Amino acid sequence: MHVCSYFYRNLHLLEEYDALVCNSDEIALGVLEVIKHQPLNVPKDIAVTGFDDLPLVSGELTTIKQNLAHIAEKTIESLELAKKSEEPFGVISQVEVLNRKTS
Repeated sequence: MHVCSYFYRNLHLLEEYDALVCNSDEIALGVLEVIKHQPLNVPKDIAVTGFDDLPLVSGELTTIKQNLAHIAEKTIESLELAKKSEEPFGVISQVEVLNRKTS
């Protein structure tokens, strides 16, 4: 968790941010642990969000929940389309913001 190590070595930088948007719940949990060493209040002074909606953090961490079944379905469809066509294509998957105690 390089992000957590970075902030731990540079605790003073946390006071410059209003929010930290992490690319995983695991990193967000690490960042929250680092923030405990600062006189900062989450979410009043700084908000922290994750991504994944890991079961072990449900109820506390604001996070983004992916529709994994939809992603799996679209991945299979995309692979089948790729076999038939050389045209580039994209897939957009809906996510859900779960506002919890850290934002």
